[in-house]
Amino acid sequence: MDGTGTATERHVDAFRAMRERRANRCIARSEPARWTRTSSGKRRCIFLFPRRKGHHSRALTNQRIYESTNPAHPPRISVAIRLFVYSSIRLFALFLPKEDKMKLGCQARSFGKGIYPSEADFLSVVHQIGKLCFRGLEANWKNLERYFQDPEAFKRILSETNLELIGAHYGAAHWDESSRKQIRTEGDQIADFVSAVGGQYIVCSGRRPTQGTVSDEMWKKTAEGLNLLGEHCAPKGIQLAYHNHWWESEQEGLVKLAAYTEPSYVGFAFDTGHHIRAGKDAIALVRELSDRLHIIHLADHSEDAAGHAVRPQLGTGVLDLSALRNAIEGFTGWLVLEEENNAPSPEKQVAECIEVMRRLIK
Repeated sequence: MDGTGTATERHVDAFRAMRERRANRCIARSEPARWTRTSSGKRRCIFLFPRRKGHHSRALTNQRIYESTNPAHPPRISVAIRLFVYSSIRLFALFLPKEDKMKLGCQARSFGKGIYPSEADFLSVVHQIGKLCFRGLEANWKNLERYFQDPEAFKRILSETNLELIGAHYGAAHWDESSRKQIRTEGDQIADFVSAVGGQYIVCSGRRPTQGTVSDEMWKKTAEGLNLLGEHCAPKGIQLAYHNHWWESEQEGLVKLAAYTEPSYVGFAFDTGHHIRAGKDAIALVRELSDRLHIIHLADHSEDAAGHAVRPQLGTGVLDLSALRNAIEGFTGWLVLEEENNAPSPEKQVAECIEVMRRLIK
């Protein structure tokens, strides 16, 4: 308004300016509105709920109508709506299965054999594991070496069965200086294969010494060999996961190896059944080595009438599943079934075991 024009024109301009300011304030407050047209055909916005009692609805000019739909002037979302959306997302997340982080896998050994006599037998097991909706497969390296010279061929099979290779199990005779050249050569082959099919681990184990005693010096030499192989495989994206047997658990071997090995090269594939067989507390070790566990081999334990060790079906022995469920809270690695009891119907047994595993991660 430049001071020119008649008094009536100045009053009209002042009224329009006032109406514009009121409309701006209403838009800022995101008051509910509906669109309509004036008698002359112009569009306007009628605010349905006055800001204060006694106020009339306010009209919006064509310019403000344009600006209110312009991306440069997005509508404001109330704090209440934001809180509602955020709370709903958090509540929904509580009901998501933990399997999104904790993954279920199966050792091919669970179907009766560590090393299968033919490619057809091994492939049958792979397909059954996929059919049961496991996410990953672990297998003895000798199965992969014997039947799949070309890793791409096995990668296609994994794709067909919706599985990923967790790792290949490699049992070295000993980890001392005398075996390191052979271990490095074999480790190279395994790491190349596992990496080519998208796997991450060499699940390795040792053999109980046939002479002498299990000493601290032996654990140090084993750790040195594991560190060397782990460092060699690391550039290929492969990490070692040491798998225990009862004799290692009996001698506190995992705790000692954890102290002597490099965490970035060597982790653990902890077998609950073997640890319990050694008279140890599997739940306590899961908690103690939680930051070093990449794989947990789920296996149960019991004894027969004569006191001999028995490897029963998962969930039917002495393994405290309730305590284990609490202990693995936050675990983001693999839960891998490893049955070694040569059940007459391994397919039925594994199908029942995966249901036990699913209850663990609910």
